[in-house]
Formats: sequence, C-alpha cells, structure tokens
Amino acid sequence: MCYSASSVYNKLTEMDNNDHQNDYNFVWLNEVPLKVFIFAWRILRNRVPTRDNLWKRRILVVNEQVCTANCDNNEDVHHLFVKCEYFLA
Repeated sequence: MCYSASSVYNKLTEMDNNDHQNDYNFVWLNEVPLKVFIFAWRILRNRVPTRDNLWKRRILVVNEQVCTANCDNNEDVHHLFVKCEYFLA
C-alpha cells in the first residue's frame, strides 16, 4: 500500500468509528513520516484536542462546542476532518 494524502482521506471517510482493527496496519507504513503517523494515530484514537474532547475534559463550556467554522455543528474528529464543508473547500 502506498501512502498519500488521498489514501488517508479515503480511509477516514470509509472507516467505521468503532472498528479499529485494521487502522494500525494502515498507519504503520514505512513511507509515513513520524509526525504524520503520530497525528494519524491521535485521529484514529480520538485524541486530538477538538472542542468536544476539550468539553469532555471540562476545559470548555457547553456553548463553546460549536465548530470553529461556525457551521452550527459540534466539533469532533469526524466532523472536523471529514464532514465540515468549510475545511473541505
């Protein structure tokens, strides 16, 4: 398998949020730079400091969970990196 930005995007859009069995095989590629691997691992494990994760840790209050693009959706990993039309444009 060859690493590319489009392959990561395709993996993120096709993946089931609860199925992480093959995720590690996908990320453990020799062509992937370490910082990209760490960021992908954090995305797959939902460890990116999105607004919903910050709210769960009680760093933000409830009304601050809205996406930074002001699209009236809660900002979570899936929304921010796959669904948000503002950042996909």
